[in-house]
Parts: sequence; structure tokens; C-alpha cells
Amino acid sequence: MSRFLALLYKDFLLLLRDKAGLLFMFLMPMALVLVMTGMQEGAFSSHADKHIALLIADQDKDTVGVTITRKLQNESLFEVTLANDAEKGMTEERLKGLVTQGKYLIGIYIPDSTTKRIRDNAANTISDALPRPTDDTDSVDTITEAQIRIYIDPTTERSFRQILSGHIRLATLQVEHDITLDEISDALCEATQQEEGSIDLSNTQNIDLQEIIAGDNTDNSMFNAAVHNVPAWTLFAIFFIVISFSGNLIKERQDGSFARLMTTPCSYFTYLSSKLTVYLTVCLLQFFLIVAMGIWLFPVVGLPEFSMAGHLGYCLIVVVCAALAAIGFGMIISTFATTHQQAATFGAVSVVILSAIGGIWVPTFLMPKFLNSLSKISPLNWGIEAFYDILLRWKGPHAFMPECALLLTFAAICFTIAVLSKKKELK
Repeated sequence: MSRFLALLYKDFLLLLRDKAGLLFMFLMPMALVLVMTGMQEGAFSSHADKHIALLIADQDKDTVGVTITRKLQNESLFEVTLANDAEKGMTEERLKGLVTQGKYLIGIYIPDSTTKRIRDNAANTISDALPRPTDDTDSVDTITEAQIRIYIDPTTERSFRQILSGHIRLATLQVEHDITLDEISDALCEATQQEEGSIDLSNTQNIDLQEIIAGDNTDNSMFNAAVHNVPAWTLFAIFFIVISFSGNLIKERQDGSFARLMTTPCSYFTYLSSKLTVYLTVCLLQFFLIVAMGIWLFPVVGLPEFSMAGHLGYCLIVVVCAALAAIGFGMIISTFATTHQQAATFGAVSVVILSAIGGIWVPTFLMPKFLNSLSKISPLNWGIEAFYDILLRWKGPHAFMPECALLLTFAAICFTIAVLSKKKELK
């Protein structure tokens, strides 16, 4: 035990002497978490948090124009300006020019008589399907299709365009639905000799849509930049210690420290246990620092607060499993690298690649199909999916155990290869 404590003391001293390495080990991951969360918040946050400048020129001034305007004004995604409020006598060309100049991201032009066109089209359709008994009904000329023109700044995100088109289509469909029902009601009243308006067909909404979040997480946590980045960059920081860890092992091998230790009554197991304890402690400190930043600093700078939904213990299990996998990976690198530079270069490149394909930089559901499939081989992907199971999909402890099992298996394989190789070297 005394030998283990002595080695532990020595390894901590070596770690503390490397001031630059310590700064890189702790401050860089924290800076990455803050920067990446801020950058990705716009992509992960709900559309309701955006304010798209939108100009509406309503020349219809009837049901269609009023319905579209009201619907878009009630949608917090858009910051709606009415043409009359912006400029008197707004023309379509002027509206297009304002969008072209970048003063508005979107301009909507609703032509005159749009509602009338829809009403006349509905009347034609109903009269063809349900001929009215009167002979003196005025014939309705063929009606051209009503057109609502949307002018969009090229910089506007595609998703915003789709949302806008969806809202306008829903509004026009609602108007068409109401007008068509009114025409059917009038036709039925005429056919049955009832008083106009006595037949009400407007109450046709029989479906109630409910959004239900899958899983048993009572905290109702939703995916956002904080939920992704805090665990993601914690895993990145944990795996990035392979550079320091493997470099430390190579340095001791090159300066003869390892050989001298092996001539003492100190076993190789004790030597490895000391290293593992030191770097496992570092990984836990990284986790707590990043989590603390997500909980207390993020809200201060306007980012979503990170919450573990009361599952700190389970998160720690994932951290320990990931740390063992990272340490095992570092041992493999130190076994096959001959110089500190080789270990640092290969360690940095491999961790960046594994983190990129593992969903650390970009969530896997945003990746192409090929990369999404490839992500399953990355230990960092196992870690981030385990965190998702805890923080978002919570179905009990069994949910994240498969990913932890993969991390521990990876660690065991790495440890076994490294130890067998070292024993062969010592012989």
C-alpha cells in the first residue's frame, strides 16, 4: 500500500509540474463547451426563439388576407410588419425591393380579390355537384387561380421558408374549408327549402393532436445545445487525456524511470494502478467543472441551463466507464509509439476523428447515412448515447448499460493488449 501511495504522490507531482498541460487539460475543454454551445444554440433552440423580419402587403383586405396576417402575427417566429404601417401605398414592386435591399427577410403580397376568387371557385364547384333548383342563378365565369406571392431573401434558412409556406397553406386551406362549407350549407338549404344558415357544417374538428415525449423522464428534458455539449465535450476532454497519459508513459520509458521502478519491489500492477487512479481523478474533475459551468455559467450568458434530472450517480458511472476506455486507449498508443511526438500526433488526430464521427461535433442524426452508421464504432458515440439515455430517454438504469458495457469491453481489450505487450518487453 505504501508503494502505491508513493507512486500516486509521484504521478500527481509530475502532473502538477506541467502547468501548460494542466491548462490545456482543463481550460480548453471548458472553453470548447462554452463556444460550441453558444454556436449551436441557434440550431438546437426552438424556432419560437427566432424573430424573422416579415412584411405583409394585404391588398385583399378580406378573409384570406386577415387570416394569414393573424396567423403569422400569432407565430413568435416572425416579426410581422404590415405594409400600411411601413409605407403608404405599398406596391408589389416596392415590397420586392425592400426584401431585395435586405430590410426584410420575407415579403408576402396578397393580391386584391384573392378571397373573392376562392369564393367564386367554391361556388362553381358546389353548383356543379349540387345544382340549385332555381333557374335564375347567375352563371359564374371561369375563375383563375388565386396567387399569393412570397418574396424571400436568399440568406433566409430553408427551414424558415418551409415553416412560412406551411402556415400560409394552413391559413388558405382553413379559408377554403370555411367558404366551401358555407356554399354547401347554402346549397342544401335551397335544395331542402330551409332557411338560409339553418344548416351548420362548421363544427367538423374531430381530431385532437397530442404531443407526447417518449420515455419516462419526469423532468421533461428536451434536446438542446446544453444537453448535447456538456456531456459531448466532457467525453472529448476525457479522451483527450490520452495525449498526456501516453506521453507520460513514453517519457518514463525513455528517461529510465520505468526501468528503475521495475528493479524495486514495486509490481507492474501497482505502477498501472497509480497511473489509472491519477488520470481517473483528472477525468472526474473535468466532468464536475464542465457540469458546474453548464449549471451556473450558461444561464448567465444567455444559454440554456444544463440539468442532469437528478441522475448524477448514473452520469458518474458513464464518466468512469469512458475514462477507463480513454486510459486504455492511451496505453495502446504508448505501447506502439516510440516517441512522445508520435504519441501526441496520433493521439490528437485519432481522438478528433473518433469524436467527429461519434457525434461530438455534430449530432449523429444530422449526419449523412454513411457517417451515421460509421459512428457506431466510436467509443465517444457509446458515451454520448449513454448520456442521452440518462438525460433524455430515461427508461431506468438498464437503458444505458449496453453502452457502458461496450466502453468497459473496449478498455479491457486495450489493457490486455498493452499489458501483454509490456510483459513481453520486460522479459
